[in-house]
Amino acid sequence: DALSRRPDLKEGVKSDNKDQVMLQPQIFVKSATGQGTVEMLDSQLRRKLKEVMAKDKEVTEAMELIKASGPRALSKGLQEWNYEDNLIWHRGKIYV
Repeated sequence: DALSRRPDLKEGVKSDNKDQVMLQPQIFVKSATGQGTVEMLDSQLRRKLKEVMAKDKEVTEAMELIKASGPRALSKGLQEWNYEDNLIWHRGKIYV
């Protein structure tokens, strides 16, 4: 095809991208993906999330009830949900 026949892609031509940084690290956003990443959250945001979660006991109670005595099909679906440090986690992300 036309792309593979470009003269600059001939065999034996050295890569001109070697040791070049195309995107600088500061343009990337760090992702909070693990359960241990609560400490990385801004303390004010973490405090506000905990305050809201304390008021919304319905979700926490429902999750615990289903895990403890709900039908197997429902409780199996909750395996990836955790309640830790007054926050609800799903697959390593905080449920809001």
